[in-house]
Amino acid sequence: MPLPLKSEERYLGHAIELLGVRPGDFSGLAAVATIADAGGRRISRFTELLDGVLQGGANGWPEDDEQATRQLMERAFHRARGAILLDRLQELDNSKFHVPQQTRYAERSRDHISRLVLLALENVIHLRPRSYGHEPFDDTGICLLEQVDPKEMDYALARLHRAGLIEPWAAAGDPGNRRLRATDAGLLAADKLSTETRAPGFLLEETVANLERTLGKYKPVLVEKLREQSVRVAEARELGQHDVGEIAHSCEQIIQDYLDLDVLWEGVDQERPPKGSTRDRLRMILKARSPSETERDLLEALDTYVVGWFGRLEQFVHKYRHLPGESDRRHAKRCIVYTYLLLADLTELLDL
Repeated sequence: MPLPLKSEERYLGHAIELLGVRPGDFSGLAAVATIADAGGRRISRFTELLDGVLQGGANGWPEDDEQATRQLMERAFHRARGAILLDRLQELDNSKFHVPQQTRYAERSRDHISRLVLLALENVIHLRPRSYGHEPFDDTGICLLEQVDPKEMDYALARLHRAGLIEPWAAAGDPGNRRLRATDAGLLAADKLSTETRAPGFLLEETVANLERTLGKYKPVLVEKLREQSVRVAEARELGQHDVGEIAHSCEQIIQDYLDLDVLWEGVDQERPPKGSTRDRLRMILKARSPSETERDLLEALDTYVVGWFGRLEQFVHKYRHLPGESDRRHAKRCIVYTYLLLADLTELLDL
């Protein structure tokens, strides 16, 4: 069957329409997913993109266009179902997801993954209370959304099962189509997770996960760069001054690349300052995208904080490249954490 390919599925009261095409402005294939509610109102639309160079290689993508398109449509279907389970459809709207040449999974804790599973299964009951949880559970979709290693998801499901928090309601299904539901104890645990005071570790992990999802929509390479530096610090017991200087410089470059995202300059009439003029760029963006008056004071305070932080970071980079014995792992870790928090603040305030 020649392209385009079409299909429509239903899941938890939502209609998922899939369209497989060969876009004219892209040298590959695309699967467009459109999700509507029970009343037919469109909630979200996103696109999965497969570069033609990935077809027929060792990564499992067929060389045949029709087969590859169907596989891409299945990927979009799983992502859509995962977003329904986690109530993140709005987050996906107008997003494009490029199939990576090499899959790299995020470092999510096992508690974080277990929490996602329980909250998703609770949402199944919320969306379809009369089903008593007898609905397919799409763990593959959740893994795509969170960039979680499927092996870690399998472990989390096994652990929840042994703890009596989830149970099968039919013969075990394949990944992406599990026959699982939350037990009464699991629903109580999910309620507690929804209302309890969040521990600092969870808040930090949630902040990192939210930022990575947003950056993944606009420039996935920034996620990779942040992770590379994070792994470098996490795996090192000691770091010399040259190492710490390199890490600090990389963080500065990541922030500059973030402020170069086209989405941040929508509605900004003035020409962008040079890429290295981070302070001028930030002030221009905040001025043009300033939200309600009640938030202007907050933005001004953020501007002051960022300008001061950039200045200290520049001093840090230059100082610790020339003063042997003055750097250690603590400084590098601080650079990574501050960069995540800074970009998370900007992402939230600029409503990306």
